[in-house]
Amino acid sequence: MPDADPGLFAELKRRNVFRVGAMYAVGAWLVLQIADATFEPLGIPAAAHRILILIAALGFPAALVLGWVFDWTEEGLVRTSDDPQEEVVRLRSSRRIDYAIIGTLALALGLALFGPQFDVADPADLPIRSIAVLPLADPTGDPEQAYFTFGLTEALISELAKVRELRVISRQSTSGYEDTSKSIATIAEELGVEAIVEGSVMRADGRVRISVQLIDAHRDRHLWAESYERDLEDVLRLQAEVAQAIASRIHLEVTPEASRPGRVLPAAHEAYLKGYFFQMKRTRADTIRAVAYFKEAIALDPTSPLGHAGLADEYSCAPTHSWGIPDSEHWESVPRKMIGLARTHAQQALDLDPDSPAGHNSMALVHTFGDWDWRRAEAAYRRTLQLAPGREWAHQTYGLFLATQGRLDDALEHMEIARRIDPLRPDTIMWLASLHMWRDEPEAALSRWQEANEIDPFYPGLQQTVLAGHCGTDLHGPAFEAIEGGMQRYPKDPMVMGDLAYCLAVSGDGARAREVLAAMRDQSPIMYVSPVSQALVHVGLGEIDAAFQLLERGFRDREPQLLYLQLSPTWEPLRGDPRFDALVARIGLPPGA
Repeated sequence: MPDADPGLFAELKRRNVFRVGAMYAVGAWLVLQIADATFEPLGIPAAAHRILILIAALGFPAALVLGWVFDWTEEGLVRTSDDPQEEVVRLRSSRRIDYAIIGTLALALGLALFGPQFDVADPADLPIRSIAVLPLADPTGDPEQAYFTFGLTEALISELAKVRELRVISRQSTSGYEDTSKSIATIAEELGVEAIVEGSVMRADGRVRISVQLIDAHRDRHLWAESYERDLEDVLRLQAEVAQAIASRIHLEVTPEASRPGRVLPAAHEAYLKGYFFQMKRTRADTIRAVAYFKEAIALDPTSPLGHAGLADEYSCAPTHSWGIPDSEHWESVPRKMIGLARTHAQQALDLDPDSPAGHNSMALVHTFGDWDWRRAEAAYRRTLQLAPGREWAHQTYGLFLATQGRLDDALEHMEIARRIDPLRPDTIMWLASLHMWRDEPEAALSRWQEANEIDPFYPGLQQTVLAGHCGTDLHGPAFEAIEGGMQRYPKDPMVMGDLAYCLAVSGDGARAREVLAAMRDQSPIMYVSPVSQALVHVGLGEIDAAFQLLERGFRDREPQLLYLQLSPTWEPLRGDPRFDALVARIGLPPGA
C-alpha cells in the first residue's frame, strides 16, 4: 500500500520540477546573452530582442508544467508515474537533467571567460574603407562665404585622401548633394560608400568653428560627432585634426605627411581659397580670376606653398590655352610659356613644402609636356600618388601619362581607380571613353561618352572623345551635338572651333569647314590658336602637307596634343608617312605608343 501524501515540496522534488526550472533558467539566460551580442550588429531590430525576453518569461511556467508531467527517459519524454516507488525512472531522469544543467553552465562559463574573443563587433567598430564628405554647410547663409566652406570641404577631403586604406569620394561627385532632401542611405548607395561625413563651418572675429559628424550610412546612425574652434591662423591644423579624428574613429592611420601642418596668414589663405573656388569652375573668366587670386595669395605671403601650388596646377594643366596669360603678352609659343610658369611655381611650392602633392603633380606634368622626360615624369607621378593616394586627379594624370607611353592596360587601371573615387566627374569618364577608343573598343568608348554626356553635355573637351568614333560615319550626329554644345558654353574657343571644322571636313562639308578654320585663325591676335588643332582640320580636308607644316609648329611650341599622335585615330591618314615617324621619334615617344 503506498505511503501517505508526501507533501507538495517533496512531490515537486520527486518530479524534477526544480531541476527543470534551473535548466530552463540557465538555458534562457545563455540564449539572451547571445542575442544581446549579435542582434544589433546583424541588423535585427531591437523589438526582436524584447520579444525574445517575453517568450523566455512566458516559457518558464510552461517548462515547470512539463517537468511535473513528464520524465526524461531513454524512450524520450514519458508521463511521470504517480507511484512514488518507481525510483529507477525518476533517478535516471534526474541524472539526465543534471547533465544538461552542468553542460549549460559550462557553456555559459566559457562564454563569460572567453566570449570577448568572439564578440561580434559593435557597429561603430565595423571596418569602414569608403567615405564621402558632403559639402559643409554655412549656417549664416552668406554667399560671400561660399568660397570658404568650399575650400574647407575640399581640404578635409584632401586630408582624408592621404589615408592609404580609405577611398574618399571627391568633391565634384558630392557637390550635387548640397541642400539635398535625400536620405543618408540613399546618398551612400548612389556614391557607393560605407560612411558619410557632414557638418558646418562658421567664421567670425578671426576664429573658425567646424562641427562634423560621422554617420554609418548603412544603418543611418551617428558614430561620432565633435566641434572644433581655432584661430584662422591655425586653419590648416584644424583641417588635419578633424581628418585625424575621423581616421582614428574608423581605426585607420593618417600618413606622416598629413600631420605636419603649419600656420597661415589669414588674408593670404583667404585669397588662395577664392582662387581655388574659381579654379574649379573651369571657365575662361573664372580661370583668369583664379590666377589673379593665387597671385594675390603669393604677394601677401610668399612663404606659403599654397598659392604657388595653385598657380603651378593652373598653368601645368592648361598649357594649350591662354586663359592665364595677360593680354599684353605675345601669343606665340604659349604652351612653352605656360609650362615655364608651371615649372617656376611648382619648384617654389616644393621648396616651401617638399610634400606638396599639387607641386609634385604639376612638376610631373612639366616633365611630361614641357621636357618630354618620361623617367623624371613617372617618378614625380609616383611621388604624387604616395602623398595623395586617394585623390582622383593623381590617378587620372598618371593614367594619361601611361597611355602616352603605350601602357594602355595600366592606364585603364588608374583611370578606373579615379572613377571609383569620383564617380560623377565627367572628365574622368571622358578620358575613360578615350582610352577605350585607343584600345579599339568602340562600344565601351561610346557607352562611357554617353555616361559623361548625361552628367555634363557641355564639359570642356567632351566633344573630342567622339570625333574619331562618330565623325565621317552614320553616327556623326552625337559629335555635332557635343561640339555645338561646347560652342554654346565656350564661344569662339579655338580648340572647340577646330573640333567643329574637323568634323565638318570628314563629314564632307569642306566649304563650311574652311569657314570655321578661317574664323578660328582670326582669334590669333587675342588668344593662342593651337597649330595642332589647325593641323587636324587639314587632315580632315585631306591636305597632308599643310597638316605636317602645322605639326612642326606644334613641335616647336611643345604642344601637349602631340603626345597623343600615335593614340588618336584622327591621325590615321598620316601614319606610314616618313615625316610622321620622324616626328614621333623626335618627340621621343616609345615605339608603338
